[in-house]
Amino acid sequence: MAFEYKIGGEVLRKFIEKEGSLESLIFKSKIRNLRSKPVSLKKRIFALVINAVKNYEQLKAVITNAKLEETISVPIPHHSLVLMTYDLLFRRGMSGGGQWKREVLNHKDELLSQLRSTKSPLKEDTNNIILPRYVRVNTLLTTRQEVENILLKHKFVFGGELKNNSQIDHFLQNDKLTYFNDNTIPNLLTFSREATKLLSPIVETGHLIFQDKASCLPASVLAPAQDCVVIDACAAPGNKTSFLASLLGNKGRIYAFDINRKRLNEMKKNLKLWGATCVDAVCCDFLKVKPADYKDVEYILVDPSCSGSGMVNRVSQPNTNQSTELEMRLGKLRNFQVMALKHALSFPSVTRVVYSTCSVYQQENEMVVKEAFESYADLFELKYILPDWESRGKKEVFEYADCCLRASPEKDRTIGFFVALFS
Repeated sequence: MAFEYKIGGEVLRKFIEKEGSLESLIFKSKIRNLRSKPVSLKKRIFALVINAVKNYEQLKAVITNAKLEETISVPIPHHSLVLMTYDLLFRRGMSGGGQWKREVLNHKDELLSQLRSTKSPLKEDTNNIILPRYVRVNTLLTTRQEVENILLKHKFVFGGELKNNSQIDHFLQNDKLTYFNDNTIPNLLTFSREATKLLSPIVETGHLIFQDKASCLPASVLAPAQDCVVIDACAAPGNKTSFLASLLGNKGRIYAFDINRKRLNEMKKNLKLWGATCVDAVCCDFLKVKPADYKDVEYILVDPSCSGSGMVNRVSQPNTNQSTELEMRLGKLRNFQVMALKHALSFPSVTRVVYSTCSVYQQENEMVVKEAFESYADLFELKYILPDWESRGKKEVFEYADCCLRASPEKDRTIGFFVALFS
């Protein structure tokens, strides 16, 4: 039997049963038999499982209608069988050998027949890119030079700056001990994901912070001046809050609101570790915060709850009613997002408001910005942010959407993201 089908089947089962994200199950040692395996194998399993997830309901139907599980002569775990069927039907062949492969190949014609009878062909997910591990230097506790010295002691070598995706992809495949500057965010470093374990002891000191590149964009775009007052409207787990504190140099004041007590307490622990002393963390629904009580606030970051659809490894669990349920969920999320953004724009002294999500859906991005802008066009304008950033908002949705930026794994080698600036 092929190792990747056996272990990949275990990953698929655990993911469907909501025991973890694909990234944590595959790359963060939650599957014991994967811990010592090379990253190249983990990447193959990741790509296989993510595509099987995308087509899970259809694959199950093909297997059931072909009566595959009833007719094979050796027991094959259901989720391993799903992966083998996907490879056979989509990639036109299975890897490895052994009795498992022979059994499934014996039923190839029936599986193909059942596939042709389904309403739509299998589709391959193009969003299975393995991204770099981005790490931000926490300038509240250390300096870039001190971090470079620490990394040198851990055998890391500085490689300069990566200029394009080809260089990033080559580096990810070939070198886990070289790191690079990010070309957009100051003090953001780029590592291979294989470096995660080696970096963890440094991260535990608070001197480095694991933070994706896209997640750094909102605070960087907001660009608060030192000694000013800032609100982080939906703050937990606090990575963006800590970046804001770094930009302020712990001068001024940040009010960090979050409605979830558990998440807020976790954020407090993080902020203490990271030395963010200028933050007041408050358990509160931002929509209930009275603007008149915060007349000195000039900058607000609104990064509200969203679908999380831009997270590369946060694939939705399979659901036969996914389309209808998704539309309903996006509608509810959008209502809250519009209210949160409009509320931020209503603060009496606010001069800059950033709206951001880790969503790819226009319902949560351009459509939210459009509605808020139409209500506040006499007080705010949309600023054209990061002019050198290629991926922009969708102008077919909103005339001024190209003022906003989007991020994607394919173009930008970071998670799916959206950022807009009202000024």
